[in-house]
Amino acid sequence: MCITGGEALYADLGHFSRKAIARAWTCFVYPALLINYFGQGARMLDSTPIASGHLFYSIVPLWALVPMVVLSTAATVIASQALISGCYSITYQAIALGVFPRLKIIHTNPDIRGQVFMPFINWMLFIGCIMLVLGFKSSSALAAAYGIAVTGTMAITTAAFYVVARYIWNWNFGFSVVVCGALILVDLAFFFSNSLKFFSGGFVPIVIGLFLF
Repeated sequence: MCITGGEALYADLGHFSRKAIARAWTCFVYPALLINYFGQGARMLDSTPIASGHLFYSIVPLWALVPMVVLSTAATVIASQALISGCYSITYQAIALGVFPRLKIIHTNPDIRGQVFMPFINWMLFIGCIMLVLGFKSSSALAAAYGIAVTGTMAITTAAFYVVARYIWNWNFGFSVVVCGALILVDLAFFFSNSLKFFSGGFVPIVIGLFLF
């Protein structure tokens, strides 16, 4: 989850500066994640049974359960906003490259070109979310589709990064292969480990991706 969550960082690059994202990650998000995951690890080492198997909620006292649910819901909304913003940015770039049909684009900030809103994409995301919720019925059932989607995106991003580094930044062949090869090995390790759940719902993002392609 730590690694896949990092995917949201570059999705926001069209809306926030690199420095702002780097500062937020280094000074706030990363320390908070470390504390949280170390806390969950410590709870796992405790012999006390975990109520209903909810490890995350078991690390807080009973009085803090409701505030933690509210905080988790807010975090989910924020994470969803990163995904939505990323869809706008990628579609906007695809239209500019001529590989996606032209859509209505609303620029929400007169000073930052990358901040856009696309009504059609927004509605498609809404319909897709409803269909996924009705189809999978639970977040645990959706995990297989999520894992394949995110790790597949990571591998594709590395392949695209190689092209940019080699032919736009003019990195030499050997250095490009070493850097991107190390990254793609990690990406593919995650992807193939998730591919074991292909028939448990993991095929959904593959089918959607092939349709868009």
